[in-house]
Amino acid sequence: MRQHFLFAIGVILALACSASFARGIACKAPHGMPAARLLLFGELHGATESPALVGRIVCAIAESGPVALGLELPVTEQEPIDRYLASDGAPSAEKRLLSGRFWLGGDGRSSRAMFDLIRYVRKLKQHGLPVAVFTLVPATLGNTADDNQDISRAIRTFHRDHPRMRIVVLMGNLHAGQAKISPFGTMITPAGYLLRDLHPASIQITHPAGTIWACTDSCGTHHVSGRSKSRKSGFYNDAPIQGYSMAYMLPSITASPPAGLAVKQHPAAIDRR
Repeated sequence: MRQHFLFAIGVILALACSASFARGIACKAPHGMPAARLLLFGELHGATESPALVGRIVCAIAESGPVALGLELPVTEQEPIDRYLASDGAPSAEKRLLSGRFWLGGDGRSSRAMFDLIRYVRKLKQHGLPVAVFTLVPATLGNTADDNQDISRAIRTFHRDHPRMRIVVLMGNLHAGQAKISPFGTMITPAGYLLRDLHPASIQITHPAGTIWACTDSCGTHHVSGRSKSRKSGFYNDAPIQGYSMAYMLPSITASPPAGLAVKQHPAAIDRR
């Protein structure tokens, strides 16, 4: 009887490994990833590495059940994103999504890395993993406080309507924390603070010195100073910004320009990385 039981377990494990291998997807969670059903990642917009990290985490969670990725993008992008996720991923489908005004630039949320994250989710869905994407902010952005209200409302509504799904959200680091802050002299109530009753884990994405794409005095690549220089890449149970219970240290931070620029400058070609 014991032999039959062990054989059955072996068959189940073999089938699981074979399915993962057949998908061609490597879903390895970073060591120390929190187990909360709602993960709020606060990033510095316009970098390559943050969306890539979140993609790995979404993939790992999807191996064990349904997961939704919340992105700090205008709700007007929801339909184009859904259309792209349901497409065959051909260059024409990518061009259709990236030809919208949003993807030409702004504050880094329209980066090539952000589009690569959406493209990665399409790949996960294509290989049978239960992944969804939802957008968080209204088409007309208000001030930071208004954005936090809207972001928290969008997350809460999705959570209410999809109670069985884990949720991973990538947004600016002034949104994901669970404490009121005043970095610019005005008190801000982050979306994470407004969602405390859902018991989220707030993770600040930290980094060494590097670059981001942003619009400050000018739009383009800008240098950013590093934090926690002695730390290796990975999760830590503290964070530089108040309201975060954890941090993830990136190995590097490099600028990611707007995804739509390549389409505008070279309409006939899209990088197939």
